[in-house]
Amino acid sequence: MALTISMLSWSVVEFRDKLQEKNELLNALDAIQWGTDYLIKAHPQPNVLYGEVGDGDSDHACWQRPEDTTTPRTAYKIDEQHPGVYDFASLHRGQYQNSIPGAKKFYSSSGYEDELRWAAAWLYRATGERQYLLALVKIDTGGVRT
Repeated sequence: MALTISMLSWSVVEFRDKLQEKNELLNALDAIQWGTDYLIKAHPQPNVLYGEVGDGDSDHACWQRPEDTTTPRTAYKIDEQHPGVYDFASLHRGQYQNSIPGAKKFYSSSGYEDELRWAAAWLYRATGERQYLLALVKIDTGGVRT
């Protein structure tokens, strides 16, 4: 969801005038707000982010609307024991599936450097704080382009 919101936000940054011209700007902003509101609610404390609800196996075996599902809806969080948010991600590097092992089967990741760079780039653009620009340049990708 974060990537979808990020890409939609980027499209508004780049094409605001065209979206406005076609009367789609408010629709785009509403979609962005819905997603960011969801993520804000999933981030109830500075070092806590709920990253997944439900179990991939049972969810993928069920074709009901989430509100009609009767299987357990376990919530998995990223916190000090399972780091993930930007400052955490920067200090305690690791992959999403290491914090929420059940996710690996469905959302396996080959690394985290590109997400850190993406976050640093947008945080720099939003805040102008040099620390994010320096982080963007400094993040080691092991020689792999991101």
